[in-house]
Amino acid sequence: MKGCLGCLGILLFSAMLVTVGTYIWRVRNPAEAADYDAREAKIDRENAARRARLARDPLAGDEFKMCKLLEDNVRDRLVAPSTADFESCVWHQPITYKGSGVYDGGFYVDAQNGFGAKIRSYWTGTVTETKDSPDPADRHFTYKIDSLEELPH
Repeated sequence: MKGCLGCLGILLFSAMLVTVGTYIWRVRNPAEAADYDAREAKIDRENAARRARLARDPLAGDEFKMCKLLEDNVRDRLVAPSTADFESCVWHQPITYKGSGVYDGGFYVDAQNGFGAKIRSYWTGTVTETKDSPDPADRHFTYKIDSLEELPH
C-alpha cells in the first residue's frame, strides 16, 4: 500500500509539472501558442468535416482512398498477395488526416508467407495529397506514398 501511494504521488507531481510547464510556455510565447491553437483548430474542423462526409458515404472519404492506396502497395510487396486479408477500410478507418494534405495510418494484414503459413503483419504508411492545379475549384489531387513499412510486433 505504501509503495502504491509513492507511485501515485510521483504521477500527480508529473502531471502538475506538465500542466505548469504548458502554462508557462503559453504565457512566455503567446504568439506561438496562438499559432499552435489555430493549427489544431483547423485540423479539428477538417476532421469534423471529413467525419460528417464519411457518415453520409463511407466510401467517398479521402481516408478510404488512402487506405486502398496503401493496401494496393502492401499487396505488391507480399509473397502471396492473393491470400491477403486486410482490415476493412470502411469499418476500421485506419487512416487519419494530420493536416496539410498528410495522411497517416497503419493496419494488419493476414497473408501466407513463403512456406504457406498464414501470418499477421502490421504495416504503417504516410501519404501526401497535392493539388494538380492551383485553381481552388479544381478537386483533382495527386497522391504520393511518402513511407510504407512493415513493423515488427
